[in-house]
Amino acid sequence: ALTAIAVELSKQGQVEESASVMQEALAIARGISDDWEKSRALKDIALELSKQANFAMAQEVGLEIPKITERQDAWMEIAKTSVATDGWQKALRQVEIFQSDETKLFYLKGWVKTLNVSDVDNACLKEALVKLLSDNASIEQLLQKYALRQVCMGKSLKDRTDRLNRTLNIQWAIDIK
Repeated sequence: ALTAIAVELSKQGQVEESASVMQEALAIARGISDDWEKSRALKDIALELSKQANFAMAQEVGLEIPKITERQDAWMEIAKTSVATDGWQKALRQVEIFQSDETKLFYLKGWVKTLNVSDVDNACLKEALVKLLSDNASIEQLLQKYALRQVCMGKSLKDRTDRLNRTLNIQWAIDIK
């Protein structure tokens, strides 16, 4: 409830009051003894902090989430919100703000998952692959989206389409087209 109040205060331009209420919400969340409830509360706070572009504090709060799955889900939801708010390019660059390898990994997983097929052009692929080097599953998911864009939206040459199909098994998309 305090997090929701802090959000409303922020929307009304009462930034100092919002920060004070958010700190109170954080203190209460830290005092919750049940790990599931504590994880949910901290996750909600981290998401709201990221929506306010306070990524450093969002990371700090997120790292306190005791349940690993909830913590990892928080990073992916933060990425989803960031893509929706700022677009794929700015959201991708925001990963550099994070210090934790876990945060970066799951933020990028969420980023890739959130992308639309229409987003994954040559520029997106070039910029993203460098950041995804340690996550083969996300690279494959990104390449799948790229291949679908090429087959369904682009003017892909037959040999290029065949190569994409051999590598990424997109025959179903070729058949539909």
